[in-house]
Amino acid sequence: MSSRNTLGTDASPFDYEMEPTERFSEAVIEAVTTVSDYEPVGVAGEDSRALSPLYDFVDPDALNALLGQTPDASKGADRLRFDYGEFAVTVESTGSVRVRPR
Repeated sequence: MSSRNTLGTDASPFDYEMEPTERFSEAVIEAVTTVSDYEPVGVAGEDSRALSPLYDFVDPDALNALLGQTPDASKGADRLRFDYGEFAVTVESTGSVRVRPR
């Protein structure tokens, strides 16, 4: 069985750089699933662990609206930080998503 996440408690944060037209909410899910042994809801099979829905922690529409939908359309807040399960996530309007263990 794989470990709970590949970051570990003493690991450096993982930085994910978004595509210019990628939505912030989608980038958060992609970043977290990249560094963990979770699969997105709806993709996870019987033998894998499903990532909790983003909306259990933050409203995806509000996240996109506050930051400006995509890095290309950014016109809102500069940075948002929130906890997503066992991870602390920082999303910057420039298109950077940082994931670290809490």
